[in-house]
Amino acid sequence: MAKALSSERVLRALRIRVLQHHIRDGLRGNCVFCPIALAAKDTLPPGPPPHKIVVATPMTLVIGLRVYRLSQPARRFISDYDRFMPVRPFTFIARYTRSLT
Repeated sequence: MAKALSSERVLRALRIRVLQHHIRDGLRGNCVFCPIALAAKDTLPPGPPPHKIVVATPMTLVIGLRVYRLSQPARRFISDYDRFMPVRPFTFIARYTRSLT
């Protein structure tokens, strides 16, 4: 079992829904304001937000000090979005892999 950071429990998987407003408001080539990072922020449970939500590589999403692996459809979405190809809203699962501490 992974050690919880601070007093919060680690979410093993996040179901992230990327909606049209995330796509519209996102910034291409920006790891903090990409549609997936914006959607992840909306997915988190109520409470104080983590320090930062970043798509750190095309394969990982970092929320605070927790690293989640992006699904293949999410990685394809990032590639298409950053290359100005058409993208549509979708839902994917990001799985917890490790802590940065």
